[in-house]
Amino acid sequence: MVQFIQKCFSYAVVQNKNEPGKLKSALCQIVPHAFGDHSHCVSWCGYLCNPDTYRHKSLPHGKDLCGKELQEDLNNIVSVYVSNAEKISPAVSTKDVESFNNVIASKAQKRIHYSGSSSLENRVSCAVAEKNMGTQYISKINTLVGVSPGTIFKKICGKKR
Repeated sequence: MVQFIQKCFSYAVVQNKNEPGKLKSALCQIVPHAFGDHSHCVSWCGYLCNPDTYRHKSLPHGKDLCGKELQEDLNNIVSVYVSNAEKISPAVSTKDVESFNNVIASKAQKRIHYSGSSSLENRVSCAVAEKNMGTQYISKINTLVGVSPGTIFKKICGKKR
């Protein structure tokens, strides 16, 4: 069932890229569609082509979901995404997130248990600064606290740009 909801969500985002209004509508159709209400479905729904023999390909036994509590819970989950459709509709790549995670991993390696120490916050802050300002953030911090930025470090930063 989780894969079915994920698949419907992905289709809705891809098919309505940069169109938040249409994305909201498509997201609102996911739960009713899964529970057998196809009154608001559009061309993507196989039920519209052949209502007599339609079966959900991705749901267990191809049957509609049932249960009032399950439907309410799914509606509550989907409503969070519906209210954020403007943020989701650009359908951007996760490359930036992965890149940022790599910067954090370079500052706070997983093999060392930094979450138990007070240095984790500083390490993540350094990762944020590096992502936003580049490696020259170190020179700027040194200058702010009155420490010499170092000429060798400046040369290294210049080469990384």
